[in-house]
Amino acid sequence: HPEDRNYVVEQARRKQAGESGQEKNYSFRIITKTGEVKEVEIYSTTVLYEGREADLATMIDVTERRRMEEKLRESEEKFRLISEQSMLGIIIIQDFTIKYINQAAADIHEYSVEEMLRMGPEEFAATIQEEDRDLVLGHIARHQRGENETTAHETVRIVTPSGKWKWVEIYAKSIIYQERTADLVTITDVTERKRAEEKLRESEETLRALLHSIDETAILVDPEGKVLIINEMGARRLGMQVSDVMVKDIFHLLPPSVAARRLTKFKQVLQTGRPVHFADHRSNMYLENSIIPILDSENEVSRLAIFAKDVTDHVRLEEALLARSQELESFAHTISHDLRTPLTLINGYAQTAQNAMEERSPEVEKEALQGIIKATRRLDGFIDALLKYAQAGQTEGKAEQVAPEKIIGDVLEEQSEMIHSIAARVEVGKGLPRVWVDPIRFHQVMANLLENALKFMGENPHPHVEIGATREGDVVTWFVRDNGVGIHPELLKDIFQPFKRFSTTSSPGLGIGLATVKRLVEAWGGEAWAESARGEGSTFFFTTPA
Repeated sequence: HPEDRNYVVEQARRKQAGESGQEKNYSFRIITKTGEVKEVEIYSTTVLYEGREADLATMIDVTERRRMEEKLRESEEKFRLISEQSMLGIIIIQDFTIKYINQAAADIHEYSVEEMLRMGPEEFAATIQEEDRDLVLGHIARHQRGENETTAHETVRIVTPSGKWKWVEIYAKSIIYQERTADLVTITDVTERKRAEEKLRESEETLRALLHSIDETAILVDPEGKVLIINEMGARRLGMQVSDVMVKDIFHLLPPSVAARRLTKFKQVLQTGRPVHFADHRSNMYLENSIIPILDSENEVSRLAIFAKDVTDHVRLEEALLARSQELESFAHTISHDLRTPLTLINGYAQTAQNAMEERSPEVEKEALQGIIKATRRLDGFIDALLKYAQAGQTEGKAEQVAPEKIIGDVLEEQSEMIHSIAARVEVGKGLPRVWVDPIRFHQVMANLLENALKFMGENPHPHVEIGATREGDVVTWFVRDNGVGIHPELLKDIFQPFKRFSTTSSPGLGIGLATVKRLVEAWGGEAWAESARGEGSTFFFTTPA
């Protein structure tokens, strides 16, 4: 080639002249007879030829190799240019040392490029967090042995010169570098993303804990009714585990009648995009429900949040308050009527006594004063009954082991006058079990029931009352049975209500004797009930702890 001709001739002249500085191995271009330019590499040595020194040269066509080397050089230049401009960290690792690293990768490690290129295998390994070191070095070793040609993808921690660690995401693949296997690694700093993910995870854990801790149902569903999230209370009310409910149709998990009502409300929210609130009653439970739409960026319903709160206790409290209000209203009516009657009598007798004094009529005056005394005693009895009823539900009494025969004997003695007045026969069972109650309250219960039995004998010529008990385990069931007028079965449900009096007899009273019994029995944790039929007598039962 004209450009290389002088150089080649000069090298040959120096060789033959024995001058220093000649090259024994060099390359140059030649032109073939077809005009093609090729690059050859020549190796020469001095030999004797026909008795004289001569050059023996071997020539190799290196045209293709030079072209490949040029392409490789251009490729490396392009790689280096792209790498240095990239925000992505790029590293080439060979023999556990860094052969190439771009500025982005060095910045992530917080070293200079030169510092990382000078690192030996141990220094390089020290830049990997200890817990992740074996994982990373294991990938590198397998790649360099050619055992794994696939791309490795890991998220690991690295250690900076200051000792803090960062999360990095790495992709590694085997390549050929300088005719040997190496690892091409790309690296991205994902520390902030990891921190955000951790905060999100902690937030989700906190929300999940809060969700599962609330005592009301919370469910998130898609517009088709598929369960996306449900808390433990919601799953428990469905009789299932949380994991069993996920991605199921919520309406298939409800009883058909409930599902139909809920589906109507569900569709209403989907159509209007507005929340609905409603209440329902099922399985002895009162629930307050809400279905809240969650709208997407296009203002369409993408999710629905369902909440159900058990308000059974609240409803029952309202019902109890209503009953108590009605009881108080009845009480007020009773007080105004029954307590006013003796006051009216007292007023009338007082006026009669006053007139008798003026008229000097001692017999009329005496009769009037006796009437006042009788009315006063009746009024005192009413007040005493009211006080006993009010105190019956309180639990200040001290429970102790009670021998019932003694208390029942005292009750019989107290009411002996009434027993004799109607010639009643009272029979008390033998071997009655001991009980664990407040003896004063047990006395009150027995006294009320016996008085009630004697009071409602009607015209029975042979009044009979039987008192007995049976024991089952830790519970003793007592009964007071009479052969009196009895009670119509329809009235039994109201017999223990306060201020209820039934027109079966003309017996006086406020109608709170049996209500007092019920309150006393319930105060020690027992039950009270009655069995009766009109004209066949009555049996009153109550329970005590054994």
